[in-house]
Amino acid sequence: MKHTRKRIISIFAAAALICCTLPQNAPLLLRPAVTASAAETYTTENNIPFESLGGAPAESVYQCLKYMTEDGEVMITGHTDDLPAVLEIPAEIEGMPVTGFAQFALAQCGKLTEVTLPDTITSTGMQTFWGDKNLEKVTLPSTLKVLSEASFAQCTALKSVTIPDGCETIGNLVFAGCTSLSEVSIPESVVNFNEPAFTDTPWLAAKQAENPLVAVNGILIDATAASGEVTVPDGVKVINSYAFMGCNKITKITLPESAAKIDGISSAALTDVTILNPECEIKDAEATITNGYDSEADKMNYKGTIHGYDGSTAQAYAEKYGYTFESLGAAPEAPVSDWAEKSVISKDSKEAELVVRVGDIDACNDENAVSDHGYDPFTAKSQYAHGYPWLKDETDPAGTDRIFVGSKWNGDSTDGYASNYVNYKNGSDKENAYGDGALSFTMEYNASEIDIENVILQLCIDDFQANSWDSIFTVTLNGKDAPFIAELLNHTDQTGPTAYIVSAMIPSGFFADIASGKLTVVIDETTGVGDGYAIDFARLLINYDEQIFTGTFSGKTDPGAAVRLLGTSTTVTASPDGAFTFSAVPGINAVRVSKNGFVEKYDSGIVLSSGTEWKPELSLEEGEGSPDIDFSKFAETGLPLKGDYNGDKEITAADAVLLARFIAEDTALTDAQIEEIIRHEPDYDGDGLVTMQDVTALLRSTEKT
Repeated sequence: MKHTRKRIISIFAAAALICCTLPQNAPLLLRPAVTASAAETYTTENNIPFESLGGAPAESVYQCLKYMTEDGEVMITGHTDDLPAVLEIPAEIEGMPVTGFAQFALAQCGKLTEVTLPDTITSTGMQTFWGDKNLEKVTLPSTLKVLSEASFAQCTALKSVTIPDGCETIGNLVFAGCTSLSEVSIPESVVNFNEPAFTDTPWLAAKQAENPLVAVNGILIDATAASGEVTVPDGVKVINSYAFMGCNKITKITLPESAAKIDGISSAALTDVTILNPECEIKDAEATITNGYDSEADKMNYKGTIHGYDGSTAQAYAEKYGYTFESLGAAPEAPVSDWAEKSVISKDSKEAELVVRVGDIDACNDENAVSDHGYDPFTAKSQYAHGYPWLKDETDPAGTDRIFVGSKWNGDSTDGYASNYVNYKNGSDKENAYGDGALSFTMEYNASEIDIENVILQLCIDDFQANSWDSIFTVTLNGKDAPFIAELLNHTDQTGPTAYIVSAMIPSGFFADIASGKLTVVIDETTGVGDGYAIDFARLLINYDEQIFTGTFSGKTDPGAAVRLLGTSTTVTASPDGAFTFSAVPGINAVRVSKNGFVEKYDSGIVLSSGTEWKPELSLEEGEGSPDIDFSKFAETGLPLKGDYNGDKEITAADAVLLARFIAEDTALTDAQIEEIIRHEPDYDGDGLVTMQDVTALLRSTEKT
């Protein structure tokens, strides 16, 4: 149930009275630091039973924390003035999980400065910590899904908040009146919140100082456009009833295709709303009465025109409630996702000039991963854990969606994937997906018209656990050693069964291989320890756009240390205070830190497209370090591709024809053609002579490829 601002203010005014009215049947926990006389006085006056927490350390137990038990769960209901300054809510009381808070449960706790919520909590509860004016630090659990309405409102000492990845909703006025709140970290998982959540906070004021904006589900839009027209950016999924509250200059709003739900729109100045999602869920306008509160405001509360597609939910809503409806015509056909395709080649996309993908995107043959579980490896969020082993699909490209253990496997099982592999090798498992030897896949495409400037290879890896099992992976590209990819695999611990993307920049020395239009990648585990591994798919991005670097992460190490982003040659020097920052492709990222006279260190973590909780901290220890990869060995030599006489960066029969004409002294050849042939070494077989034998050798080489 949502509330109007007026009603919330009245709730705040009554908070002091409500939070002091404690249930009379809830047990009372007392720590030994509370004297017997204090406990006796309290229980006598309030007729409340209590249970001692025994000899638990004073810093980790809880004074006068009241609770109710129901259906095997615990609900925190209140406190007394003896509540400690530092409070860690227990995950369990009397063997039952602590799962929630009653309204105002810990409101107006004047002594409370720090609070930690347990990982049994999914919601903070309405007005739970309202008015805790000395509360400076809040630790929210990774299980949190909802920051409930006004749960931290008027916490005037609170300066920063990190909302955990996985949280989906930030309720209205959650941090309203937090007059010291200047730092807020909001993960991509949040799809439902708006500006009133941060009313009267320095954080919101700073953002609005840059541009007068209103936040809709966390995306800032210009609410003061001179034209009065606002287009909400694509990506916003939920529009709730407070989204445009007070935006009296907005007359027209266009909601994107991504807007899947409209809980309501309240703006007196609105005359037109355009809804581009033909299947958008629009909350019914019929009023419901709960606890005497009329919730009719939770609708599109204005009298203007609705624009939408024929047969859309927008049209049905307009006709039901008497709005003027203007058609946008027939709804466009929904784009067909290519994720189910086994191989895809895309030209001139937003990501790159050429994108080549091998393998379908399905969490290793889990048919329900995308539709039922939201599997999306490109977000780098916590991924769906699929089952294993999985049924084989003979149509999957070689190397993808199969469990491998490497060419040196000793027959023993170490991890779960290797244990399954034992059954495959002894013949007892003939139904599931396994691959023999090293993992290998080949990409084929046409790059003849591309002037290659940069290349990234992405692998969606599944259960690579080098850090756990001391496995060592090697990688080759067209038979050439690629240690800059192997080091990335050897310094991550991607415990399955989940899949994350890793990205490696391909040095220019491999550009000729990329230009050939055929790239074979081999990933082998060389110790034989039984670290089973797989890939869901692989992608090659040729001439990628810088927009793929949507993630950032920062860390600390020794001042002046060299910090390199693994999978690349990109290196930065740590600042005098040891800080360093990288732009990154979302997914697993890893760093190498080194300094003369010290042993190098590595660390890896997940980087999201809009911030991350991974903040690597690496302290170096004195000793003899190992040499880093010499990337100069993988740089382009600058020499022309031998035999490429027509300059298309491929060796084909067309080059043989030009060479034959050159040998025959064909007068129709231009000077430019002759110079190109000479520059690309007409002595193709290297015998010191330019004869028809060179033409024969060139033709034979094209037959081999």
